[in-house]
Amino acid sequence: MTLIRRFLFNQKYLDNEIPGSDINLSLCPRFSGTVSVYHLAVATYYAPSDASGVGGMYREWIQATPSWNRGEFSTPQYDCILVQVSPEDDGFRLMQVVRVRLFFSIKHDNNIIPCALIEWHKTVGNGPDKNIGMWVVKPEYTANRQRRVVAVIHLDSVVQGVHLIPVYRKQQISRRHTYSTTLNSFQRFYVNKYIDYHAFETMY
Repeated sequence: MTLIRRFLFNQKYLDNEIPGSDINLSLCPRFSGTVSVYHLAVATYYAPSDASGVGGMYREWIQATPSWNRGEFSTPQYDCILVQVSPEDDGFRLMQVVRVRLFFSIKHDNNIIPCALIEWHKTVGNGPDKNIGMWVVKPEYTANRQRRVVAVIHLDSVVQGVHLIPVYRKQQISRRHTYSTTLNSFQRFYVNKYIDYHAFETMY
C-alpha cells in the first residue's frame, strides 16, 4: 500500500522535483480502491525496422508469473523490461532496466490505472562496456543490501522487453543452475543490443 501511495503522488505531481519515494508518506494520497492482479502484459509498439509486422507494428509478451508452465517442471518467470525515466537524454540514457514482479491495475478516483511492481537495476559506468560494446547493469539494493529497491510504475512508461546476458566471472557455475535462476544468480548483466534490430536502434 505504501508503494501505491507514493506512486499516486508521482502521478498527481508530475512536475515535482522530489520523487514520491523521498516524500513523507503523510503527504501522499490515500488509497482505498480496488486492485486487480495480472501475470501477463502485451507490449505493442511501432517498429518500422521489423519487416514482419503489419505496417511496422510489433507485439511482444511480457511475463510476471509465479508459474510459467504447468506440470512437473513449473517455474516462475519474471521478465525484464526497459522503462523511460528521462525525457531529456537519448538512446539508452533515457531508459532504465527493471524486472517486473507483478502487473496490476488500481481504481482510484473512478480512474483505472495500469501499473507494474518492479525491481530497479542500476547502470554501471557512463557508457557501454569498451570491450563488448553493450551497456552493463546490476540489481539495485537498499543501503543495507537486505532487499531490492522496488517501486510501482505506470505501464505507459514501458518501452519494450529487454534481454540480459550474465557477466560471467572466472568462478565455476553450479550444475544446479538453470535458465530460470539466471537473474537471481548473477550480479551484473550485459543489455543485449543484438537480440533484434529494433532493440539495437532503440538503445544505441
